[in-house]
Amino acid sequence: MTRMLLTNDLTEDVMAEAVQRKVDLILSYHPPIFRPLKRLAFSKSWKERIAVTCVENRIAVYSPHTCYDALDGGVNDWLCEAFGPARVTPLTPSLAPEPSVQLAVALPAGPQRQLDWVDDLHELCRQLPGASVEARYQDVVLDVRTLGSPLTSGPQPRLQLVVSTPRRHLATLAAFLGSAGLTSAATRLTTAEQLPEPSRGSGRLAELENKLSLSEAVQAIKKHLKLQHVRLAEAVGKPKDSPVRTVAVCAGSGGSVLAGQQADLLLTGEMSHHEVLDATHAGSHVVLCEHSNTERGFLARLAGRLEALLAEQVELVTSEADRDPLTVV
Repeated sequence: MTRMLLTNDLTEDVMAEAVQRKVDLILSYHPPIFRPLKRLAFSKSWKERIAVTCVENRIAVYSPHTCYDALDGGVNDWLCEAFGPARVTPLTPSLAPEPSVQLAVALPAGPQRQLDWVDDLHELCRQLPGASVEARYQDVVLDVRTLGSPLTSGPQPRLQLVVSTPRRHLATLAAFLGSAGLTSAATRLTTAEQLPEPSRGSGRLAELENKLSLSEAVQAIKKHLKLQHVRLAEAVGKPKDSPVRTVAVCAGSGGSVLAGQQADLLLTGEMSHHEVLDATHAGSHVVLCEHSNTERGFLARLAGRLEALLAEQVELVTSEADRDPLTVV
């Protein structure tokens, strides 16, 4: 692969541009095929024609879509940058890809513990992706590096190490514990719940460091997205320029993600008429920018990352034919 085209939507105009530019891969944020195709023919269906053209010209297509919305530093985080410094968290955090398991390792009783292998276990967990170790003493989490020092004088309750790890690392950890002289009787295995990931998930809530007026927030959105016009629905019962301290955002079509969210302002590409009414009557202003206008600007950020990742081995071009199908007339 020597040349890649970035686009938000793979339309027939963009497809013609890709063929003309002789690209090997199209990274299209939106998948061109949402519903299964039962055939591939150069027919009346524009999506079939695109698929056939890709096959004929040996052009691959990759579509990340909601993956890029959810990831840390993705489309929704980029949208939040419009409002300046803010504490940004997912509206619905993603769960860890697999539930972890926990190995509870009971340690010998006594005020003094010379456990040289603890440091080695800590280092091993640093090398295993997703693994961690902590010491628990009467339900208090301790630093594993203090285990060689007396905790208190006199009799002490049992102390244990708890190793949290993806299941795929169990064999490696079991072999290590066996080499340290720990028998299976000294360990207990439990399955933990899938934990939410604090920086990945659907939508974002931005708690602004500096409050904005509604008009200032609208201007910030237009500047960030390079738009002359957006659609605004004002919250029922609030002054026109009431302060905006919190903004809930969702790139694209955000009606379902933003439903019921408590924020001064909701920002998305599109919502239904009744979803807008529900939001404004719940006390939120709503700004709609059209679906792809909330996504397309991220391509410039993505291009920079890919250039650094690919180290100039692949030529990156951004589509000039890609645009939102709706315009204000």
